Amino acid sequence: MPPSSPITGDVAVMNRLLIVRDNGTATVVVGWPGADVDWDVDVFDSRGRPVSQAASLDNPERAVLVDPAPGTYTVQVTNYAGGTAATDWTASVEFAPPTPGVYSGLKEAWNLTCADRSGQVLGTREVIVDRGRIAHIGDPCGRMSPSEKQAS
Repeated sequence: MPPSSPITGDVAVMNRLLIVRDNGTATVVVGWPGADVDWDVDVFDSRGRPVSQAASLDNPERAVLVDPAPGTYTVQVTNYAGGTAATDWTASVEFAPPTPGVYSGLKEAWNLTCADRSGQVLGTREVIVDRGRIAHIGDPCGRMSPSEKQAS
């Protein structure tokens, strides 16, 4: 759980991070000026559950939230080595938009067969669909979906 006060010993809590729109990622970036200093980053959701962490030797540390839900997050910055919690680090948050789906232009062809428990074939349909898409085909055993009825 993150501490409740902004600065306690070797731990600092950034102001609460509020995410209000759809983001592909939110990256909390924490850096520091000295080579003999190291800060670690933990990010918690509104219920206090950890959702991201950065604890390496990198400067800056980058804690990435992938497809974060809108809400309030707490960022905890912990002094792993050297420095002081009140003055030795800077932080920012970088937002990136969601990555749009990619349409390959490829189509897939399938033969869909409906059979009863004894194995007797009740119906067969050829289904052609764009790769990565969904085809609404109705009941493969003979009944059509509402959209197929409207199209016919």
